[in-house]
Amino acid sequence: MRRVVVLAALALVAAPASIVAAQAAPAAAPAEGKAAKRDKGIPELFNGITLTEEQKGKVRSIHADYHTQMTALKVTTKKKDNDGRTVPMTDKVKKQMADLEDKEHAALRAVLTADQFAAFDKNLAKEKEEMAKADAGKAKP
Repeated sequence: MRRVVVLAALALVAAPASIVAAQAAPAAAPAEGKAAKRDKGIPELFNGITLTEEQKGKVRSIHADYHTQMTALKVTTKKKDNDGRTVPMTDKVKKQMADLEDKEHAALRAVLTADQFAAFDKNLAKEKEEMAKADAGKAKP
């Protein structure tokens, strides 16, 4: 009986402390998933470029708009086979996605000054090269 009373008292003391600790803990870092990897490219496009606050706002707005369009395209074309596995995107959908990315890059480039173009174009070429390597790696059995 005495053991039960001691355990109950400890639980009453420990519970509020753990709640306070949980509330004070910093938010967990976002999971490294497909979304995190996909959005990683936007900051990389601006490596070596100092954006004004106005440019940063425009970049965020442009990216949000195109991200929404791409997500909608993926959702409307996502299909499952008879075993419940996701069917790869068709070439038509891949082309539509590539077109949206090209339009996004053009819109992002339009936000920049002439002095910032060279760095952006260099970063974009590097990103496309990395994507091509990644796609080539997926094709291997």
